[in-house]
Amino acid sequence: MQGTALSLFVAAIVTVLWLTAPTRALAADAEMEEAAAWLEGRFDNAAQAKLSTEEFPDVDGKRRAAQDAQFAAFRRFDLPQAGIIALYTEWRADAADGRVSRQRVWSFYRDDEGRLRQRFYTIRAPERFAGGIEDAAKLAALRIED
Repeated sequence: MQGTALSLFVAAIVTVLWLTAPTRALAADAEMEEAAAWLEGRFDNAAQAKLSTEEFPDVDGKRRAAQDAQFAAFRRFDLPQAGIIALYTEWRADAADGRVSRQRVWSFYRDDEGRLRQRFYTIRAPERFAGGIEDAAKLAALRIED
């Protein structure tokens, strides 16, 4: 009889965990969704750069403002190997249509304790993906190995 009671107890626990798993997963994903929503879009520091008065010598010897203007764009895309949510980010120098100065992949995931974490990836051959903010096909080709 004790074995039957224990089996029923274990079965009840497994059933409760199984039935509540989707609810717990959706609650965890809501925080990731919110973080991604805050980041997706276009941002710049043009006003700060305009007010920057400090200068430093650049590699070619010319003087350059300490705060250069950077225009960032973030677009969500599918890259399951990087995390549950992935964002491609493209930074352009001096203007929204300026030269690409850096590209990254940002991802959100949950660690083993359920905490929200973020990883940042550089891209080995970034020129292949330049313009990915406007061209979803370029991002569809991006893999974790890149």
